[in-house]
Amino acid sequence: MKWRGRSEGLTYEDAVAIGENCSAVETVCPQIRISDTAKYLDKEWDTLVIGTLPEYQVVGNHWVEKGMNGLLSLQ
Repeated sequence: MKWRGRSEGLTYEDAVAIGENCSAVETVCPQIRISDTAKYLDKEWDTLVIGTLPEYQVVGNHWVEKGMNGLLSLQ
C-alpha cells in the first residue's frame, strides 16, 4: 500500500512514529488514493477514492459542514 508523498516506502506505522517522535510535527495525516470506476444502475463514472483520517480536516484546513447519504459538503 503506497501513501501519498515523496517516499513510496513510508508506511502508516512510519507516519504514526513521526507524529509521536518529531516535536516539530503538530499533526500527521496519511492518505491513500485509488482510481476506480463507480457504478450505479446503468451509469459508470471514473472516480478517485481517497482514504484518510479525521485529522485531514486540520492538516488540509477543510472542514466538513454536513453530510447526507454519504455525500459531504466542505466549508
